[in-house]
Amino acid sequence: MLKNKLKISQFKQLFLLIFIYFIVASASFQGYFSRWGFNFDNPVPWNLDRLFDRSTSDSFALRQLIPEIAKTIDEVTPLKIKNKVSNQFSHFVAITYRAKILDSNYKFRYMFRYFIVYLLAFVCLFISMFLLRKLCVDITKDPVSSTLAPICITLCFSVFQNRGGYFYDFSELMFFALASLLAYHKKLVWILLLIPIATLNKESFPIFIVTLFPIIKPLISRNRFLTFIFFSILISIIVSTLIKNHYLGATHWKPALMDISSNIRFWLYPQYYLFVGHRPMYGTIAPSGLSIFNIFIVYSIVSRSWRFLSVPIKQHTIIALLINVPLLIIFCNKDELRNLSLLYVSLTIMIAFYIKNLIEQNWKMIEKPIQG
Repeated sequence: MLKNKLKISQFKQLFLLIFIYFIVASASFQGYFSRWGFNFDNPVPWNLDRLFDRSTSDSFALRQLIPEIAKTIDEVTPLKIKNKVSNQFSHFVAITYRAKILDSNYKFRYMFRYFIVYLLAFVCLFISMFLLRKLCVDITKDPVSSTLAPICITLCFSVFQNRGGYFYDFSELMFFALASLLAYHKKLVWILLLIPIATLNKESFPIFIVTLFPIIKPLISRNRFLTFIFFSILISIIVSTLIKNHYLGATHWKPALMDISSNIRFWLYPQYYLFVGHRPMYGTIAPSGLSIFNIFIVYSIVSRSWRFLSVPIKQHTIIALLINVPLLIIFCNKDELRNLSLLYVSLTIMIAFYIKNLIEQNWKMIEKPIQG
């Protein structure tokens, strides 16, 4: 009888967790989709149509995992089902995004693929929350703060995507969270198997694996560690080469290089840090990416949680920071916090420790008057 009650209680907790995470993921995803959609009105190369057509030579063309899955499902799905889903999804997009994108028949012929991309991107975000929660529980040993931390990072996506948002941002987070969890539990073979899949999603994944080396190294022998590094680099090179040759074909590939001097001038402009975002966040005016308000929030979280991090996780965070900041300045658009994605997992862990510390301090303040 007691066991049955325990199972029912656990089921209720799981159901409530799934429900809350679903609502949070839905709110976050709507924040992305209502602002950016699939970049239909965006010029080359950042347009989903150009991924399906393979008509872009930008590095954007390398992010083929979800588009390829969408094309494969499209090819095997009966026409009757595709038409029905396409009609319903086009109506949904018209009332939640921008109706003008549906004027073209060219757009509609890809509508079923759009739906698959939309669905997969949301599922990746939803799964990410559970992976991050599991990782935070393993590290902090506190289920309450570990449950709240993924909610915080998910709702912050609208801030991260202040200057731009793409469907593969969510699958990138999922792969980063999964790789971190596998590294923490010494599942190195699974990480090697994950590399080609995650690299097909975005070329940032092999770089993230490098940031995980401090976490992996203390857990295994020196020979296994060196073997893991060797195969990680080898697989990354092979996959990147195959992607460029297969998807870009005879088209000359060109990396997305930005104007470095322009970026530096932008980051050194003091008034920028007081600006608000050029697009609303969840329908309201909000601070821009690295405004003084957001910097203060991050500083508060880091300053109160850093001492609780283990040495490997601290080293992982520092390496991610040292790699990510130069990449942001050199290759990325101004104020695009989504390009600091190598730090997503670290920030989630620190948020969990921050919440845990906050709860413990408040609990002690409550206990003192009671004891007195």
